[in-house]
Amino acid sequence: MATGVTQWHAGPNSTDLGGNSGWSFTSCSGPNVWPGDVNYDLTANNLDILYLGLAFGETGPVRPGASNNWVAQPMTDWLSYFNNGVDKKNADCDGSGLVDLADTLAVDLNYGQTHPARFANPENSLSVIDPSLILNATPDSIPASAHVLVNIDLGTNSIPVDSIYGIAFTVFYDALIVDEDSITFDFSNSILGTVGTDMIGYVKPFPGQIDFAIVRTNHANVLNGIGHLAAFDVVIVDNISTSTNSQLRLGNVTALTYGEYMLSINTVDDTLFIRPFTEMQFIDNKNFFNVYPNPSHNMLNIYSPNSLIIAYELYDVTGKIVVREFLNGSHATVDVSSLQNGMYNLKCITQSGTLRKKIEVCRD
Repeated sequence: MATGVTQWHAGPNSTDLGGNSGWSFTSCSGPNVWPGDVNYDLTANNLDILYLGLAFGETGPVRPGASNNWVAQPMTDWLSYFNNGVDKKNADCDGSGLVDLADTLAVDLNYGQTHPARFANPENSLSVIDPSLILNATPDSIPASAHVLVNIDLGTNSIPVDSIYGIAFTVFYDALIVDEDSITFDFSNSILGTVGTDMIGYVKPFPGQIDFAIVRTNHANVLNGIGHLAAFDVVIVDNISTSTNSQLRLGNVTALTYGEYMLSINTVDDTLFIRPFTEMQFIDNKNFFNVYPNPSHNMLNIYSPNSLIIAYELYDVTGKIVVREFLNGSHATVDVSSLQNGMYNLKCITQSGTLRKKIEVCRD
C-alpha cells in the first residue's frame, strides 16, 4: 500500500454498511464502486467532478457488469490512489476501464445520492493564503425583466492563488426574483483552461442554487491563478412591484491542487438592486434616446447615451418576436434586412425602464 494511504478500520468479521461482509483490504474505498461517488465521501456531487479531473486519463481493468446505476458494484482495485487513500477505480464511473468525460454522466444521474459505507477520513493540508472567490454582477442596479451577467472570478493581485487544479462551489440566489428558465452558463476564457481540451466545466442547477465544478484534466496546476473562472446569465422576473435587494451568495467552496492540497478560499458575494417595472415614453433626441433611420432599409441603430441598454426586442404586427438580443451598452445595431416590409414595434429595456417605439421597414 502507498505511503500515507488511509486504511479501513475493519476486522475479518466486520460488515460494511454498504452491503459487503467479511472483507479486509488496504484501499479505503472498499471492494465496491458506487457510480458517481469518485472521492468515496458517501455522496455524489460536484466535488466528485474535481476528483475526475485528478484521475483523468487513468486506465485499469474493465468493471464486469458495469452500469451507472446507484448500487454497490464489485470491482478489484486498480492499485492507483488519490492522496486520501481512495482507489482511482472509483473515478471510472461507467466501468469502461478509462477515466474520461463519459464518467461525468454517472455523477449527474446520481447527484445527491448517498450510501452508508464508512471509512476514516484523512486529514487535509490547507494553503497558508486565503484568496477570494468573487461574484460580480453587471449591471447590479436594474429594472424588472432585465438581463444580468454574473462573472465568477478568483484571486486578486494582492492575494493571488499561487497554484490551483480545480474548484467546486455553490451560488445561491432568490428563486422568486430570477427567471430560472433563463439561466445560461459560459466557461469560455476561464483561467483553468478550455472545456473539452484541458478542463471540465460542470453545473447542476436547483431552485435557488447552482452547483459548479471547474477542474483541469491535464494533471498540471495553473500557477498564479488570478482572473475569470466562469459566468452565467439570468433574467429578472417582470412582476416586481416594489424596489428590492436580492443577494447572490457563494458557499460550499472546495478548491485543490493536483497534489490534492486543499486551498482555503474566502468568498465575496454581490447584491442586485431591483426596481419595479416602469414604462417610459421614448424621447427622440440625441441627448436621451434615438432610433434611426426610421423608416429603415437594412440596419436600424438604437442609441441611448444616458441609460444602459440591457436588451431589445422587435415584434411584428401579430405580436410575434422577430428579433431579440441581450447586451450591455449604449448602442445597438439591428439587422432588419431579412424582415418583410411593414410596421414593427420596438421594445427596449434600459437601466431607466422599458421604452417602446414603432418603426417601419421599407426597402423599396
